[in-house]
Amino acid sequence: MAAISETGAQLFARLGEKPSLARLNPKLIPPGLEPRPGDVVEIYGNSGSGKTELLLNLAAMCILPEQWKAIDIGGLGTSVVFVDTDHQFSMLRLFALLERKVAEAIDKRTKRKGRIGDHDGGTASTTHFNSECANQKDNDSNKETCLQQNVNLNLHSASCRTTESAKQSTDEAKFSPPSEEEVETFLKACLKKLYMVKIATSNQLVITLHSLESLLASQCDISVLMMDSVSAFYWVDKMKGDGAHRQGVNQKLAFGALSRLVEDYHLVLFASKAALVTKQPQNEFSLRLDSTGETDHSNQTSTSSVKLSTDHHEFMSQEWTKLVTHRMILERHDHMTSDGPNSSYISVLKHKASGNMYSCQFIVDQQGIRV
Repeated sequence: MAAISETGAQLFARLGEKPSLARLNPKLIPPGLEPRPGDVVEIYGNSGSGKTELLLNLAAMCILPEQWKAIDIGGLGTSVVFVDTDHQFSMLRLFALLERKVAEAIDKRTKRKGRIGDHDGGTASTTHFNSECANQKDNDSNKETCLQQNVNLNLHSASCRTTESAKQSTDEAKFSPPSEEEVETFLKACLKKLYMVKIATSNQLVITLHSLESLLASQCDISVLMMDSVSAFYWVDKMKGDGAHRQGVNQKLAFGALSRLVEDYHLVLFASKAALVTKQPQNEFSLRLDSTGETDHSNQTSTSSVKLSTDHHEFMSQEWTKLVTHRMILERHDHMTSDGPNSSYISVLKHKASGNMYSCQFIVDQQGIRV
């Protein structure tokens, strides 16, 4: 008798449908370039370029629901596994992002209630008249019947409009902003969809990735895996002095486990990678988005080209390079304003298979990423 390889729950977790990430952040990741189950998005940049901040913003939108108490939140309502190897993850920052996004949604809902209340005073009506009734000159009986049908039609239309308007007004009248206690309880419930894993060594990373399968099999709603970052132990392993072959062993084992998890459980992996090994270009690297054979999705930048001083330079093993389907390069620019020093960020997203690119500029404030 063959041994049981997996339970029904594990099979369902592997084959179950995962939510689309098209609504994750359309201004940052536009439709058509959004990652699909099985894809790996590498977020590349120097220290301070916003990689961890971006992951926190994406995680917040993942664990928030689409709607709560008739309030449009705009989240995905899916669970996330966050593997923290750089120890830059901030629970306080994530909670603040959740709090801000919910507060914005409540404010919009309250303003919409006020606008609808202002329009309750009157509803425009349209009178339908059948032109054939005007031709009923010779037969008064037929003309009277036709006119009566028009009256009934108008009464029915007015009744439907009145019913719909009354229902909408009633729903709006019933709405009241949730209390602070309700919001706090709601946010804590959202945080239950986040599974945190802290990693200290490359050996621990390999073991943990292999053990994640039991969690993924038991929690079918996990659809996103985040890792900050894949390059955390690069120099540590390199300085062990065990030879070139030994240095890459844990990398290969870790990336092999990641590949299997992403493929078997239809996950989307967002992983940051620091620009640890860089090459200095003689001229500023110019990335043209309107070049032949590439689709320009950008409508956020003021010029037809985005100039980056950060050029991607691969230093990880081939196992990782083969996994990556999307690459996002982040760069930070500091400048002086009338209010003092300020920072803006540039993001360039590329789909490796198609070559399609998208660029945008954004800022980071207390409310998160603003494109």
